[in-house]
Amino acid sequence: MEKQDKGDVVDNAIKGLGLTPQETAAAFEPWVIDRMPVDSPRWRGIVAREFAKSRRRLLKRRLLGWWPGVKRTQDVVDQRYSHYWARRIYPSLDAPCGKGDTSWIEWRHEGFVARRGAIARPLLTYVGKLFDILNPASVLEAGAGNGINLFVLASSFPGTRFTGLELTAPGVARMRQVIAEAMIPDALATYTPLSLRDRAAPGRVAVSQGSAAAMPYPDKHFDVALTITALEQMNAISAQALAELRRVARRYVVMVEPFPDFNTTTLRTTYIRSKDYWSVPVARLASHGLRPVAVYDDVPHKLRLGVGIVVAAV
Repeated sequence: MEKQDKGDVVDNAIKGLGLTPQETAAAFEPWVIDRMPVDSPRWRGIVAREFAKSRRRLLKRRLLGWWPGVKRTQDVVDQRYSHYWARRIYPSLDAPCGKGDTSWIEWRHEGFVARRGAIARPLLTYVGKLFDILNPASVLEAGAGNGINLFVLASSFPGTRFTGLELTAPGVARMRQVIAEAMIPDALATYTPLSLRDRAAPGRVAVSQGSAAAMPYPDKHFDVALTITALEQMNAISAQALAELRRVARRYVVMVEPFPDFNTTTLRTTYIRSKDYWSVPVARLASHGLRPVAVYDDVPHKLRLGVGIVVAAV
């Protein structure tokens, strides 16, 4: 009974967790280049153009869905993101803003042009506050990419053992390079919205290459399993990925993802269908053995794709 009571206390603390507008703005706005009201002619024009692009992409998918490389299989994800992580550097306010380095973003009735990395900073701020509550001894990030989230969180939580699982060889190679250097890169030390408590954090991080559909870890091996815009690429293996997250997590699974619940506008639903992104709603997590404890989405969203946080108990 005492154990259950303690669990209820933690669940209630998670349910009440959020960011103040000031916390969100502090994390997000330094990376903003331009802003405007969402009812301004300029923003309405941007929305119309992005919707037209998504409709054309969706039509192409419907017409050529049989063509190799069109469906978002794990082989396609591996190929595309191997190229992506091989050339992607960590975000920096000093880096030039070329093609793909800015995003259209909406938050609280404003539209923004922001640098790459702007969206993740409020999300990481929330995850940091969540970890303050959970105090996990061990965390797995599935779909760790080039390690940006992993190293930021590890540098803020020196008492936690962090592990990254990544599908692509270039992503794993980049993380192992940072681990070998045993010091968080200057770009990430500047980028992090969290308290930097351990510059040598990469030396405590372990990395494996593999698929989220078959994780190379024992049952209940981690206190918390975490995904940050990784499940969005796993729609084709959604059942397997959710089963594996539940299997390896001892306490909670934290998903920072574009659930359909956060993407109800016509533009976003069209974009998600055109990209074959994550389509599992929050309510369906229960059928995979995951009990949603908190759902939070009062954060800046990309115009085309809304991401929120779902904390689910195992």
